[in-house]
Amino acid sequence: MKKNVIKKWAVVVVTGIFMTSLTGCGTKTGATEQVPESSNEVVEVSNENIETEVTETEIEIEDDAEVSDEFVGAEDENIVLYAEVGSQDYCPLDEKNYESSTDTVSAMEDIPLYNSGGYAVGYIKNGSSITLDETGTDIGWARFENPIAGTDYDYLYVLKDYITNEDEIRLTAETMKQRIIDRVLDSPVNDDVHYVFLDEKESDMEVYECNLMSVYTDELDFQYWLDEELTRDFNMLDYKTLYVECEDDADGWITVRLYYKDIIDWTQIQ
Repeated sequence: MKKNVIKKWAVVVVTGIFMTSLTGCGTKTGATEQVPESSNEVVEVSNENIETEVTETEIEIEDDAEVSDEFVGAEDENIVLYAEVGSQDYCPLDEKNYESSTDTVSAMEDIPLYNSGGYAVGYIKNGSSITLDETGTDIGWARFENPIAGTDYDYLYVLKDYITNEDEIRLTAETMKQRIIDRVLDSPVNDDVHYVFLDEKESDMEVYECNLMSVYTDELDFQYWLDEELTRDFNMLDYKTLYVECEDDADGWITVRLYYKDIIDWTQIQ
């Protein structure tokens, strides 16, 4: 906040008038002349007998109005641009090694954006989808035209690692929950066991918790990691009554809580 300092000069005048003797300077009398006590004769006062004291007072007044023409950041429905350029420098990005592209970035988390110097300037919002204009031919970057008017960047850059693969599987907490349910119900043993998924967990149920990635390269990759996490230390297929709870994590993971009861006696299953 800027402060405007206003100097005001206060002048305090203290005047002392020193009356001279009636027979002194300013009154001319003869040797035998007397001035009666009740005389109304005007007495002249010399300017030299005026004392003046000047006091300088500086008054500081704080102006509450903010005065700033700095960029304060911007955003639209898909991206956020910082008010200040970040300090991290990946490397200056070559402007020549790009070719036209229609690839997309589907953000399952906030994805960093960089300027042409390689400095962080913002991010793609979680849940947003961006169509790229160009991808690098021999570098790990892609870019798209800056959609926010009035900002300093012609292009915004993103690592090619975030480009959406057509075979890639991206899951939210809700879709992960449904995929787990489908995995159990589609199991060949369900014809004999008849698994039941509850709408609410019950107080006598135990819980198994693990973390699953929200992004997989393809369906085979997803099925492998699903079975690995949910059948390795704990086998969800060993219990008849189940309830699934999933929660999005901040770093591209999904927390899974699988509530269970009614263990299955496989010796009784024909």
